[in-house]
Amino acid sequence: TVTPSFELEERKGERIRFVGWLVTSRRVKTKTQEYMKFITLEDRYGLCEAVMFPKVYSRFGHLVKGYGPYLISGRVQSRLPGEANLLVEELAVVALSKPELEGKFQKRLSQSIV
Repeated sequence: TVTPSFELEERKGERIRFVGWLVTSRRVKTKTQEYMKFITLEDRYGLCEAVMFPKVYSRFGHLVKGYGPYLISGRVQSRLPGEANLLVEELAVVALSKPELEGKFQKRLSQSIV
């Protein structure tokens, strides 16, 4: 079962699956000089902030290219009310069955940025 973004807060501490399109990503170096990545994904309901720590980034970071969509498995963490994020354990690129689907998303994304 895939969890929508609006349910993240109530799933705190649980392992979930989330599918979303890439909005932003930022790669950073840790104090130990290892890379990790912060990514923001969007589903039809809202946004999901996700974190790929170094071990996970070394396994799956190379897959985060383009808009996706991506299937992420991980644990929901929430330090402050209303600010749940996902600690990535696994990540996969979801294959689109119809090429025009990606085009429709690209158009919607570009309209929302303007």
